[in-house]
Amino acid sequence: MDLTPITQLLQQQIGLDHDTIGEKSIELGVQARMQSLRFNDVLAYVECVSANPMELQALTEEVIVPETWFFRGLEQLRFMAEVACKLRLESSRLPLRVLSVPCSSGEEPYSIYMFLRHYGLEPSQIRIVAVDISQRSIDRASRGVYSEFSFRETGPLCDLLRQVFFEGESALTIRSEVRDAVQFRLGNLISPALLSDLGEFDLIVCRNVLIYFDQTSRKLALQTLQRLLAPDGYLFGGHAEPLAMFEPRLKSVGPTGAFAYQRSDVATVANLKKPSPLFTRSPELPWSLHWWTWRASEIC
Repeated sequence: MDLTPITQLLQQQIGLDHDTIGEKSIELGVQARMQSLRFNDVLAYVECVSANPMELQALTEEVIVPETWFFRGLEQLRFMAEVACKLRLESSRLPLRVLSVPCSSGEEPYSIYMFLRHYGLEPSQIRIVAVDISQRSIDRASRGVYSEFSFRETGPLCDLLRQVFFEGESALTIRSEVRDAVQFRLGNLISPALLSDLGEFDLIVCRNVLIYFDQTSRKLALQTLQRLLAPDGYLFGGHAEPLAMFEPRLKSVGPTGAFAYQRSDVATVANLKKPSPLFTRSPELPWSLHWWTWRASEIC
């Protein structure tokens, strides 16, 4: 099966470098879509997907396999909370505007909200926009119902956040406070028009996606991220993505494990203090959980 036209199309439209995920993954996706549409001829399918944006979206859903979980990158989340508390002192910056892209099935933006709440920000002080290229992932994220596979991080803090912000017999469903705080959108990171209606963000989290892009698409994505980043905002990358090497106008800031960057002409993390974890007592929480909230300062 000659996949060259398909791999070129995926590279042009969504930035995917087929070498990073392997042609086998693309081949399986193409086979699934051909079977669904009852195509027997690859060239006929190529013509179909090239002319039909809806079919391109369907193929993208088959090829892209999300990999995420709650509270991934604890050191990064803690530093994010420190930055958020610093920005909170500047009343003109509220509500704090956060972008998660790609957000996959929602574990990342929900985790960010939980951490910011844990370290003292009120719901009205947080605005999170979450973007992904997969409608399937967006739909799952909007539902806010997960399996145990999404809870791979362990420890007292992770256990606490799960007890406070999840509900149901097995604590697998996001509480409405968290779900309502995140606005999910379908979007393409290499599109110059991405979120052009929303202005700038104080914090942008873009982890573990640029490594799957070809060089041209990576450049387009970084241009989009810098357009959306406030002049003194913070950009958080993944552990395998040295953003400062990709974009010399970015400078690494904060602890090594934070993978945080600012524009090189404004980069500073001076006077950041570790915030005290403290929940606001909420009448929506069961009384059994209030005891946990008042113990939050003991669990970091």
